[in-house]
Amino acid sequence: MSDKINGISLYSGSGRAVGHLENIKKLFGIIKKYMQNYDAIGLSTFIKVPEQFHRMYFTENNIINPWGGIEAMLTHSLSKEFNVPSAHSPIMSSREVMELEVGIVEPRKAPETSSVTYCHCILKGLHKSPKLVPFDKG
Repeated sequence: MSDKINGISLYSGSGRAVGHLENIKKLFGIIKKYMQNYDAIGLSTFIKVPEQFHRMYFTENNIINPWGGIEAMLTHSLSKEFNVPSAHSPIMSSREVMELEVGIVEPRKAPETSSVTYCHCILKGLHKSPKLVPFDKG
């Protein structure tokens, strides 16, 4: 068993982006250990996405982001557990996917075709994110 924190992306029967994460307890342990040193969480992890999902996302207009389901599960879990804003960007899972030719893409997806980690998704807003207020204190 690997100790890497990996995600595997799938689509549900209804077409939603779903998946599962490996070694989430390890990630939570690392975050808990350093929680006095941050007020937001930005991270990148591997999310394995079948090549056809990757290609379809960039070439078809109405496909749901295949990384989005795992990213939502991960960031919601982190924000709820540690009471801080969080954001995630996936890391390319292979050289083949990184070098995939998708041609001209919809402009909002263009930055995603030129990044190995998609960190621009995190950096453009996480530093301005509001502090979270727990339900019992609001």
